[in-house]
Amino acid sequence: MNGLDDAERWARVRAKGWRHAFFWRGTVVWGVSFAVLFSAVESMTGRAPDYFLAVLDNLPFGFVAGTVYGMALWGYAQLQYVKQKHAKEQ
Repeated sequence: MNGLDDAERWARVRAKGWRHAFFWRGTVVWGVSFAVLFSAVESMTGRAPDYFLAVLDNLPFGFVAGTVYGMALWGYAQLQYVKQKHAKEQ
């Protein structure tokens, strides 16, 4: 990825807003997929006897981890915006 594509990506994240970054991309997309994949690993290793119960057990952890990811995504997008704004001023 070159700098222009990267700038466009972070501009899209900013344009969609913090709620989209926190809740949709973070909590729902990343958190739920993390819980599903982590449960699959637990089932394959024999740590969890029932896959669906393992998913339900791992959802709270996935939601917390996804929210942290969403916060980091939003914070990084804001940081890139400030860097671009500063670069344009110079």
